[in-house]
Amino acid sequence: MRRTLTLVLFTLISAPAFAAPSTYSMGLGMESRLVKEVNPDYTNAQFAGQLYGTVRFWPWDLSVEVTPEEKRSAASGSLSITSQTTTLSFWGRYEFLAADRRLMPFASLGLGMYFDRVTTKFNGESDTRGSRRGFAGVGLGLTATLWKRLQLEAEARGSSVEEREEMLFSLLLHAGVQI
Repeated sequence: MRRTLTLVLFTLISAPAFAAPSTYSMGLGMESRLVKEVNPDYTNAQFAGQLYGTVRFWPWDLSVEVTPEEKRSAASGSLSITSQTTTLSFWGRYEFLAADRRLMPFASLGLGMYFDRVTTKFNGESDTRGSRRGFAGVGLGLTATLWKRLQLEAEARGSSVEEREEMLFSLLLHAGVQI
């Protein structure tokens, strides 16, 4: 994990492309993940809203993504379990074509953290525990710029999450405004 972070930061900081003019964009997104739960033969699709901001120093981008609280709950009899997860991630991207193109394919590397909180209630007693899980991922995507301001992005990602054996695969869709 530290090696990946060092590599991403070194690549972004040392790139001569940072002398180019920069643009900014921000917007909303939707992440769709394929997650294997307790039964390894069953894959569950999960969806989460997302906020993001991007700084572009063509051909490089640096994005910050925040998934506000994802909440799940289950109950059976007097047992109730509620889990909440907030995600913060940083993604570096390399765009393969010239900045003035309408469609730009890109590759990305990212690091982030899941902030989890689980509350268990049973017979009037309550227990709340928190944890953090780091992740590192890679992705491939496409950005479409319409009317010089509206940006639509689609990206497929694979992430390795701490304390998880299986890769986490996700599809992200972003709609934002370039400033």
